[in-house]
Amino acid sequence: MKMPQYENNLFVAELVAFLRDVKYEVGKIVKVVPSTIVIPFSVHTTEFIALIGNLHEDNLLMTLSTSYKIVKEVNIPNIIILHPVSSPGRKKVGSSLSSQRQHDHSLKDLQCKILILSDFWVQLIEEADLKAFLAELSLRITQGRSRIDWQTIVKLLNIFVKSLYKVLQTENTDTLVSEVVTKLELSSVTDEIKKKKAIRRQILYLSSYLFITQILFYQIFRTITHVDKNMKSLHPPLTVSSNIQEIQAYFSRVSHTAFRTIYRIKLTEFFPSTTAILNRVNQIIDAIKLLRVHTFTHDLTGRLFNELIPFDVRKLLAAFYTHPMAAELVAALTIDNENDTVLDPACGTGTLLVSAYRRKKHLIHSKYGADFFESNKDEIHHQFVEYDLTGFDIMTFATYLATINLAMQQISVLPTIIRVANIDALNLFPVLSEKYAKKIGDECRQSSKESQHRNNPPLKPLISIKPTYSTKKDTFFLYPVDVILMNPPFTAKEKLPKKIQTQLNDYQHLTELSGKSVNYWGYFLVLAHFLIRPCGKIGAIIPLNLFRGKENKKLRDFLLTHYHITYIVKLAKEHAFSEGAQFKDIIVVAEKTKPKKESITTIVYIQKKKNELSFENTHELAQAIVEHHTHAPLNTVIRINLNLSPLSKKEERVSVVAELFNVPYSAFKNHPPMEFLWGGSLERAVLTLKFWENLKKKAQQRERILIQFPVERLREGFHTSPAGISQLVFITRPRFRTSTGIKSVSISKDPRTTRAFLILTEETREHIKFSIKKNPSLEFLIANKETHVLPCLRTATAVSSIDLGNFHDYLIIHPYNKWNIVLQLSKYKNKESQKFNWSKIQTEAENKRTLLLVPRRVGLYSVNTHLLAFYCDKPIVAHDSFKIFSSHSKTEAKYYSLLLNSVITILFYFSHSQESTGEYKDIKSDDWKEFLIPNYSLLTTEEKERIVAFFDSIRDVSFPSLTEQFIQKNPIRVALDRLILELYGFSSEEVDKWLSILYDQIIIPSFKARI
Repeated sequence: MKMPQYENNLFVAELVAFLRDVKYEVGKIVKVVPSTIVIPFSVHTTEFIALIGNLHEDNLLMTLSTSYKIVKEVNIPNIIILHPVSSPGRKKVGSSLSSQRQHDHSLKDLQCKILILSDFWVQLIEEADLKAFLAELSLRITQGRSRIDWQTIVKLLNIFVKSLYKVLQTENTDTLVSEVVTKLELSSVTDEIKKKKAIRRQILYLSSYLFITQILFYQIFRTITHVDKNMKSLHPPLTVSSNIQEIQAYFSRVSHTAFRTIYRIKLTEFFPSTTAILNRVNQIIDAIKLLRVHTFTHDLTGRLFNELIPFDVRKLLAAFYTHPMAAELVAALTIDNENDTVLDPACGTGTLLVSAYRRKKHLIHSKYGADFFESNKDEIHHQFVEYDLTGFDIMTFATYLATINLAMQQISVLPTIIRVANIDALNLFPVLSEKYAKKIGDECRQSSKESQHRNNPPLKPLISIKPTYSTKKDTFFLYPVDVILMNPPFTAKEKLPKKIQTQLNDYQHLTELSGKSVNYWGYFLVLAHFLIRPCGKIGAIIPLNLFRGKENKKLRDFLLTHYHITYIVKLAKEHAFSEGAQFKDIIVVAEKTKPKKESITTIVYIQKKKNELSFENTHELAQAIVEHHTHAPLNTVIRINLNLSPLSKKEERVSVVAELFNVPYSAFKNHPPMEFLWGGSLERAVLTLKFWENLKKKAQQRERILIQFPVERLREGFHTSPAGISQLVFITRPRFRTSTGIKSVSISKDPRTTRAFLILTEETREHIKFSIKKNPSLEFLIANKETHVLPCLRTATAVSSIDLGNFHDYLIIHPYNKWNIVLQLSKYKNKESQKFNWSKIQTEAENKRTLLLVPRRVGLYSVNTHLLAFYCDKPIVAHDSFKIFSSHSKTEAKYYSLLLNSVITILFYFSHSQESTGEYKDIKSDDWKEFLIPNYSLLTTEEKERIVAFFDSIRDVSFPSLTEQFIQKNPIRVALDRLILELYGFSSEEVDKWLSILYDQIIIPSFKARI
């Protein structure tokens, strides 16, 4: 974005007149630094200065550094920087001001990029109507409403980090890199990375972040800590005059036990002493002083680390992050009492612990009042961090950030100890299972809600633990807790180090409860059972697939048996609550007590993105969820509306934030929780359940016998191992063809050849020709087509006919002339040996021929997905991207091809696929068993004839993409779905009713949500 060119004095005159028009008092205009005009004004006695500045990212640091000098000069702390934005078709401001009418028109609807830095409002607004902004400013002052926008602070600090990083890249920083690696214990990680330049870049970026964090915390510490008798800060303002090393003298003044950890890496001792670095650091110091960062201490280090550090650097440190909205929500839904003790066994940077702190603080405010809290806040802080809140993590750097985060909640108080420890919590299991497991059950006792106070510890301690970065021989005791909050690692078990895998398998009691196939996060859920008291609560952010699949069944059954799941919360508009998660996740809140039939589970779909909700919105949402859990009717979708208070006039203030549905626990016997959790709308999920129930009832009424889908007849396709074998034997037919052969098109634009190696270029009855995709000049000939190749299908991409006919790929089953060239250019694993087992290929191919192919994973929303099953009159070889369906006859194969392409199967994919696999839908064998279908053997002769006639009428039809079929209500699509629903036993009138519901309320909205 470039600054529009205005005549400065003309614009300032216009702006002053406009401020007066909206009843602001304007002071004397001054010029503080060359070419910068400052306009002082006041709103209801609150003083501001306004200036025109360049807020483009490349110029923003310089603008802020200059602004700080202006603030010091005029002694007015509140500043508004305006960057006018030209809109297409609008005259430039100041281009014609010959009349008051023209002046009023030019500023009335002026769009500006605005940065406001004040004691009650900090926000960077990318584009706002100036008049609307000034009205909002007046309203906030009169109503006493404040907003310190976290994203603004992050964005500005991110610019500071990048600017320092760019300077460091140009300097000799080898000793700096070495120091950071040593102090953060990263040598074992960096040794595994071959690209040393990448390590240097990552460490320099991390160093820039750490140094700016050190400046940031000094500023916070100086602002918040005690003052002397003359009301002056005990810590001088941060300035650096001639040498970058001067700054270390300021940092050494920070004596707080927790904060000493942030200064243990003396970065400035390893910074090159150059003018460029000194100037950049001084600019950053000035800019940080404007940010009011002391007003925002919630999970500061964790959020900064997550949002300022690139993903590859965080991956280097094995440090991932829970979004604060998710942390606030899970804490609010789990912690009921201000005395609750809380443990996070995989605490990371401490986000959940900080939210637990804030929740307990809120409960004290609500119960005893703000005055009580203020009078006792030091003692309360001691109680919270020394006794009530405990965190463990296997990563040293993460516990270092968690320690600081907790200390920052009351920065002027010096706790004796902070209960954060650098340990692998799962290593506690042997101790817990021996000492504690037999004493703890599901039955609730009154005493179980007593708090762990320093003079009245309940039960005996389980173990003593040394806290992170303790300088003494300090330890703290671990007791059974009231609440466990966690977002455990989602790492797949097979990707864990062998040592950890062996260790987990050795914990026999642990694996008996979790099952041996569960992934890493599942063990933490079982561990929680042994750390929590009866009637205690678990609030966990865990993969959605807890409620699906054979590998999680044992854990799922354990949880549903021993816990009452009170809340399940899902994001409808985003992938996960966890940053960097590879799996879709949910919030599960469960109470350790055996559920009853009448127990209620509240399922919640959040219909906003995480960053759209403020802390206030999140707390209001949690309160609404709790109230509806108790009072809302069963089996009814309730919408929760909240005021999001946007600045723009175009946005609605009141918005649907969540959908909510209360389910009796007994419902889970007929419908596993997963059936309520698919897709982006709770209402669609509930409608889908009603349809399945209606389908079963209709079949029973018509004596139409439904059977489980015969999953045992699904087999794997042609096995493409060892690696690279697919490149040697599969020839892919391009999508575009004519009746006489292959049409000449750009291969790079053909979706069928995206991942292909060998491409079909010509075919006749006797021979085929093909080339290598990346070497089209190399062409190969198979002269005897009948004996050397078999028809096959390598990919379902862009296949638009239900009957493959002659549109198929080829599988090579014999060596051919020049095939060694293909071998050498391929990625075949064993090509050095020049050996290739053609007889094995032939045997495998014969075993993988079928009349009906079903893709293993389906991209339902892709423009290149047209159908979900394919028929061929002659047996065809299936690649292992397909499942082979063993059919007993061509008529039966045609029946299943229509059934598997029907709206019933689409609906089943929506509601039963593996949600963790992103855009692709994948149904596992155990889930296919849930699919009830008409028994083919009981269909009448007339019905079978109708199936064959319909199939033959559409066998050559080219279907549009699935998305188009449903959105446009393609007539052939509708006819196919009518046929299948009638086979289930629905009358013509009932088919009309249900197709309308399925299309208009479930399928089409689901597709449109992805467009």
